[in-house]
Amino acid sequence: MWSEDYHKYGVLWEDPWNLFYYVDGVQVRKTPIAEIDPENYTNGAGFTKPMHMIISAAAQSWRETQGINFLTDPTVTNEENTIMRVDWIRVYKPE
Repeated sequence: MWSEDYHKYGVLWEDPWNLFYYVDGVQVRKTPIAEIDPENYTNGAGFTKPMHMIISAAAQSWRETQGINFLTDPTVTNEENTIMRVDWIRVYKPE
């Protein structure tokens, strides 16, 4: 079962407007520019300030566009399926 194996997750923060998400080395999502700063808190500068990494299994609203309702989906509401195990975390800064 997929959830019983360890996987490699990654985010490439390429520039203030481009974030790419990877699972096991395969790109699975690129953040749409409209989602980078929809409330214009950065005055059009995008992600230019230092940020903190949060490791979480929290539901993401963008997944609902894929037909997954996190309030009722049994793969999410079953507590045995919602355990996150982290073996290690590594952060790289591209040159």
